[in-house]
Amino acid sequence: MSSQSVRRFKHGSNAIVGTILLIVSLVAVYYIADRSSWRIDLTRNQRFTLASATQNILKRLDSQVNVTVYATSEGTPPAWTEQRNQLRDLLMEYRSLSKGKVKFTFVDPSKDPAVERKAQENQIRRQLMAQESAKEMSAREGYLGFVVEHSGKTETVGVISPQHPLEYQLTMAINKVAQVSIPKIGIITPEVNQYVGEQGRYQAIPQVLQQEGYDIQSIAGSNYKQLLAADAPDMTFLLEPSKLSDEQLFQLDQYVMKGGKLFIASSSFNPAQPGMGNQPNGLQPFASPVNSILDEYGLRINEDLVEDWGLGVEMMLRTTRGPVITKYPLTFRITDLNKETSATDRLGNIAFQYASSISQTDKAVTGTITMLAKSSEKSLRQENLFRIDPTQLLQRPKDENNMKAYNLLAMANGVLHSKYADVKDEDLPILTKDDGTTYIVERANVLSQSKEGAAVIVSGSCDAFGDELIQQSPLNALLVLNLVDTNVRHGEMISLRSKMSEVPRLRIDIPASRKDLLQWLVIGGVPVCLIVLGIGVAVYNRMRRRRLGAIYGSSMED
Repeated sequence: MSSQSVRRFKHGSNAIVGTILLIVSLVAVYYIADRSSWRIDLTRNQRFTLASATQNILKRLDSQVNVTVYATSEGTPPAWTEQRNQLRDLLMEYRSLSKGKVKFTFVDPSKDPAVERKAQENQIRRQLMAQESAKEMSAREGYLGFVVEHSGKTETVGVISPQHPLEYQLTMAINKVAQVSIPKIGIITPEVNQYVGEQGRYQAIPQVLQQEGYDIQSIAGSNYKQLLAADAPDMTFLLEPSKLSDEQLFQLDQYVMKGGKLFIASSSFNPAQPGMGNQPNGLQPFASPVNSILDEYGLRINEDLVEDWGLGVEMMLRTTRGPVITKYPLTFRITDLNKETSATDRLGNIAFQYASSISQTDKAVTGTITMLAKSSEKSLRQENLFRIDPTQLLQRPKDENNMKAYNLLAMANGVLHSKYADVKDEDLPILTKDDGTTYIVERANVLSQSKEGAAVIVSGSCDAFGDELIQQSPLNALLVLNLVDTNVRHGEMISLRSKMSEVPRLRIDIPASRKDLLQWLVIGGVPVCLIVLGIGVAVYNRMRRRRLGAIYGSSMED
């Protein structure tokens, strides 16, 4: 064999061996990657990257957490299969990040009657699995839920909700059973007469907070002494206060001075006032009872009713001329949310109804005032008399020069000053003891300045946090959770919760045959391209050597 043939054989052998090694390497990389939970998230909002809250919770686990997933494994629709696989991948990430403290097991209740009885005992609910194709539609029952156990405490997610990201549901369940200190939230709502079957309209907020593991403390009666106790709530909601005594105002103020966080939803509109807009002259506004302490914090709820003609909701009215579709400016969306505060940054919009505007007072305050939400630039204020009857608000105002945006949600935090710091001793309030006796509070027991962590959040709308709007506008519930999280958990849950506003859709189902074909195209596509490229380079070099050999002699062809 000539030297030229030997060189050609060596070059050819090296190319073939190199190509084979490259193919083997690519197959190995694909095999490892296909069975690994590691991935690169290229989505704009990092939808598939674990939130910082999840990572912190997993890193802080002090002992083992067991997750038992009850999932039907055979004959499930594509959406069910996708969620089951996503949950398995997610649990693998949790196990890795927690350094093995999160352990999980998948069991199929449909294969073992004993497992099915255990699932039902754990409140895992059977669901209808519907599957539709171009030829037929079928349905059967199956299971998809999980139970989290830690140190004898359990939390069950009986049905995985497609409306909430899997990470949110799994992390919330782990946090409920594994957290050491549970923040306590106080709720003060208007009194109702349960003897005649009257129901309160603020039941959704405690339910939403309980779902995230908060300890809810209902504060009832005329005495708010619980706010000044050693085990006072970490944050307190004061919803729709119509009248507050001097004692209650003092207790609310001193709660803030002790570093408490107070959420107030109050307006100058009383929905319980008789007439509800049918009176000829409209409803009389009234001063919010909390203004006497809010003034010192730098905020005030104005005696007005905001009409938003830019973002009012559309409604159909029956008039003498027939049905009319019009905007009702007293129920509207708020899209102008503070983008520099994590509590409102990613919400997009919230719904408000019967809202009074909020303004800053001229008091010199040392705390920080932050406006969180405004109405649109196409807003007006009703003053003196309130018209709420939709038939009285059919026409949009012709003169829009006086329209502007109004603040509807605000927060004062930092070092705040008490109303009672400068009052005379004889004007200090009278407090009630447990045995019913009364006494005048002593000046030495009055806190005149708050701790650094105090915060007061003021909403000009009560209805925005009532059951009706909380259920119709889920983002209102997220706003409540974000505000609580900001004040009692340093905002660590917001990064996780913000994913709820954009739930990624499940990918389109791919048949098994096509999936296999795509996998092999991914595996073999790059090597084939490299082989074709190598052949092209070899042919080009051979033609180039021949051309140079014809010019300079046969030695160049070698």
